[in-house]
Amino acid sequence: DTHFANPHGLDAEVHYTTAYELAVIAREALQNPLLKTIVSTRKTTIPHQNTDGVRLLVNHNKMLRQYEGCIGVKTGYTQKSGRCLVSAAERDGVTMIAVTIDSPDDWNDHTKLLDFGFSNYRSVELCPADFRLCLPVVGGKETYVTVGVTQGVSVTLPLGSGVIEQTIECPRHIFAPTKEGDTCGRMLFYCDTNNDGIMEI
Repeated sequence: DTHFANPHGLDAEVHYTTAYELAVIAREALQNPLLKTIVSTRKTTIPHQNTDGVRLLVNHNKMLRQYEGCIGVKTGYTQKSGRCLVSAAERDGVTMIAVTIDSPDDWNDHTKLLDFGFSNYRSVELCPADFRLCLPVVGGKETYVTVGVTQGVSVTLPLGSGVIEQTIECPRHIFAPTKEGDTCGRMLFYCDTNNDGIMEI
């Protein structure tokens, strides 16, 4: 549901997108550390051509100054599109993204949207990055091997969701040869997110 007819976003007959897809684009863009730094910067200075002077650049995104944890992302306006805003904020390990298109009161709308998200969701660590298990090795030089996860795993869940249950599926032992990076099993996490008695992966 998105077709970009130009790289700058100004009006074009075949240029269109949706609020949802702008949120998806923002989520991916924020994975870029440099871009995340740029869109979260309130103001900065840059050299003024070949002189000793500097130019002051001020970010017009008011959310950066008035909303706790705001990290960007982009304002926009044309007469046809109206006021458009993509905002994102981080609190307690949760990142919320809000998008409005043609919203005359976008600053207040985004404050309400982000507040709603932070009031209803939380970040839960499922597995720490230092999680390790020892498995016996059959037919190798070593008697056991240490297995674990490549990175910590967290998930965003609704407040009031049920207890998280964990299942580890891996063999009782590993046959040699084996090397770093081999997959030897998996971890499954179940949670009743809706409090309806149904556990979901």
